[in-house]
Amino acid sequence: DTPIDREHPTVLQSGGVYTFRIKATELINNELPGEFSYESITVVITDVDDQDPEFNQLIFNINVSEDVGIGTPLPGLNMVVSDGDVGENAHYSLSLRSTDSRVAQWFRVEPTTAHGRTPVVVR
Repeated sequence: DTPIDREHPTVLQSGGVYTFRIKATELINNELPGEFSYESITVVITDVDDQDPEFNQLIFNINVSEDVGIGTPLPGLNMVVSDGDVGENAHYSLSLRSTDSRVAQWFRVEPTTAHGRTPVVVR
């Protein structure tokens, strides 16, 4: 009754692939006469996009000198984003959002798309 979580360590270790055999036995008058056959089944657990990207901190505070050149990485900013999903579902995009239009003129984020665990640079 427990759902399978593709990101669970034991599922990750197996690669999400399980192979087993199933036995079908013929019943005659509710007795097992011994006639049977086997078939192999392979189950591949696929990931769903159930993990949100997360930053390594909730809030980032840094001081930047006014003489830092445009395009220079912001000093002291140690930002990492991680998405616990697997495969294609671990892809995400990064962008700057602000109501101040000058932010887009002064800063940019790199990379703009990422996968899994990625260091982020703001310039």
